[in-house]
Amino acid sequence: MISIIIPVYNSEKYLATCLDSIFNSTYQDFELILVDDGSTDNSSTICDDYATRDSRCIVIHKPNAGVANARNEGLKRARGEYIAFVDNDDVIHPMMLEILYKAIKSGDYDFSMILYKKVNNDEYLKLIQENFNNSSSKKDVHQRDMIRDMFLGDMNYNVVWNKLYRRNLISGTYFRNTACDDMEWSSRIYLKSNKAVMVEEKLYYWIQHGTNVSLSGFSSDYYIDRMNSYYITYNNFPESEKEYRDWCLERMLKVILITRCNNTGTTSYERTNKLAQDIIAKVKDDFKHSDIDTLQKWSLWLFYKCPVLYNWFIQICSSWIPGNLYKKVKTILRMKS
Repeated sequence: MISIIIPVYNSEKYLATCLDSIFNSTYQDFELILVDDGSTDNSSTICDDYATRDSRCIVIHKPNAGVANARNEGLKRARGEYIAFVDNDDVIHPMMLEILYKAIKSGDYDFSMILYKKVNNDEYLKLIQENFNNSSSKKDVHQRDMIRDMFLGDMNYNVVWNKLYRRNLISGTYFRNTACDDMEWSSRIYLKSNKAVMVEEKLYYWIQHGTNVSLSGFSSDYYIDRMNSYYITYNNFPESEKEYRDWCLERMLKVILITRCNNTGTTSYERTNKLAQDIIAKVKDDFKHSDIDTLQKWSLWLFYKCPVLYNWFIQICSSWIPGNLYKKVKTILRMKS
């Protein structure tokens, strides 16, 4: 059985669509754990209504404490051999659970994963009509691959809602309340993982309507906490895993540059710069002795020492360099946002 955990908070406009996409799955051996995180709209009632209609639906009502805490409550209640997460305002393809389940059962895998797609409003309606079969491309992903791609690759490795985990892999590993709780938690899970399988199909639809769990409430405080999240994650890796630490260090320093740039001219800039200085002081020696690519190392050092230069670089690139060339420049400097 699969335990599907959904943190629910003030999502009355989209919650039913999300839940219907799960109940319409071709794979039906699941329990659905809805953790109502102190919603103040009609979300609580919607949760209770679905629980009344289907005994597989379990509702936990609790005071608001954030997404990480809600997921933890779901993990404590989960009974399934496999665990999946979904956000309360997204949609899954009817075959997503079936494909993830077949993939993880096809070998000695710690988890299976699919790709996600950002969609606008009702764009997913056409996508969920597509049919997939066993001809979908698959590839094995080893620990080194997943950790590298989490920091220097793509977002598919940073999020938790496009994966199916073996319960015994994640049991006892709980989320921490940070701005990047998905990434921080994943770093600890990946350290316990040997091999996963990627099904290269876009079956999870991240709907861009402005109220996503990971999009709502963005503020200067969020971005400042994001820097600290990476520092916490950096310390999750033991010193013996120097390569992993170097990848995280490189990404963390770029997050610092981006955050400082975004907060330039705001009331939060001094606080941003203070935290940046504190983190840099703690990792200065590690950076000096790291094996980060020479180009990355020099660009990081130059942009940190001359924040105005970095701000100019971003403005010039986004304003004057054509889109495709700008993407290539960012790829060379590995400056993903």
